[in-house]
Amino acid sequence: PGLRIGFQGMLHVEIFRQRLMDEFGVEALVTSPKVKYEIKYLPSAKKPRAEGKPEIEIIEDISNWPGGEDKFEVREPMVNCRVMAPHE
Repeated sequence: PGLRIGFQGMLHVEIFRQRLMDEFGVEALVTSPKVKYEIKYLPSAKKPRAEGKPEIEIIEDISNWPGGEDKFEVREPMVNCRVMAPHE
């Protein structure tokens, strides 16, 4: 069994992992998030998109994130939900 938790960045992940160990003696197995980001490359006069490269790309691993020289728009999954729980 596992638990999926969202964080604001890898620093927060490391702080959370360290606090679990320090305060509760629990060692956590921490992995990088796998979120499907849709990257839409925008036209750029400085660096035009290479011929044959897709305009829209799906990226799951942050190591494949576009470089700073690329102009792009990012879309990420969103959830619209309603949580229903008994009133205490």
